[in-house]
Amino acid sequence: MCAWLAQRSRHGKAGVAATRAASRQHSPEYRPNRAERLMGRKVQWWGRGCKAGDSGLGTRVPRLASNDLRLYSQTTSYQDGRHLMPRDLLPRVRDALAQLYDVQREVGHGGAARVFLALDREGREVALKVLHPELQVSIQAERFLREIRLASAIKHPRIAGIIDSGQQDWVLYYVMPFIQGATLRTALQAVRHLPVADTVRIGDELLDALAAAHSHRVVHRDVKPDNLIVSPMGMVLVDFGIARAIEAAATDKVTRSGVAVGTAAYMSPEQARADETMDPRSDLYSTACVLFECLAGQPPFHNANEALLVQEHLEKPAPDVRMFRSDAPARLADAIARALQKAPEDRWQSADEMRAVLLGAG
Repeated sequence: MCAWLAQRSRHGKAGVAATRAASRQHSPEYRPNRAERLMGRKVQWWGRGCKAGDSGLGTRVPRLASNDLRLYSQTTSYQDGRHLMPRDLLPRVRDALAQLYDVQREVGHGGAARVFLALDREGREVALKVLHPELQVSIQAERFLREIRLASAIKHPRIAGIIDSGQQDWVLYYVMPFIQGATLRTALQAVRHLPVADTVRIGDELLDALAAAHSHRVVHRDVKPDNLIVSPMGMVLVDFGIARAIEAAATDKVTRSGVAVGTAAYMSPEQARADETMDPRSDLYSTACVLFECLAGQPPFHNANEALLVQEHLEKPAPDVRMFRSDAPARLADAIARALQKAPEDRWQSADEMRAVLLGAG
């Protein structure tokens, strides 16, 4: 399954389009188009929060600290009075970490970090992730690194563990093994819908990884196709503990603004509310969103307006996946539906419990 997905993601038209788009954004001649400029304005609007009446919402919706942060790192620099971070981070990262890593090139970016391919002192390839500049000035570096080190205790073949972290010359970074393969997001862009058997296998491997992490009392908080790598050895989950570290290290100014670290399309209701009591059952909700998308070609809730999207997670019942995939077994659809319940106590209570049901549904 994984080799088939990787092949389709490399050669599918959507995968090619995504690669071209990413190449454009990393080009030295990159300039944001009108849609991206508007998105930048939207991020600023989120920073002010959404009050009742702004868009027909009856509650205040927290600002999101994922997805669109990358626009700032690509289009602007910042200055905190002592240091100016350039838009092109590669030379800066190379200089700062020259004694530790041979930084080769930038290979991607996510909501929290820019990703670089690097070689360690033994010549092994690693994924070097540098926090976005605008995020670095909003968190306490020492607290972030302390939280990161706690997550590094997780050892599991389906989790890309954190092997190093630190701060050098204003570059705040963490390091993971470099895993060959495309993300599940790229695979879904190429094929849109996955066979039922492959969806069950993805759920099995993902929940296996989550069960190991939850046994260490670590909640991922950002389970999504972009954080799942389709490798020759199976599915690998990346960025464990990063969302928690960012939340824990956020300054008082950021905390008061109501930051909800995560990705709106896969965010549990309690995470959308920035609930401090969020537990592993939030990851099960996000997992159900991923499995729903594998079958239906879209997450259970999707809306271009992120405020409305978050509100749907909070209030709107999730649709039955069989409305989009008539061949989905009833047991599989019911397992996903239970994990998508609004109240954590109405969901599966552990990753192992949900995994057992999924394996019986395939």
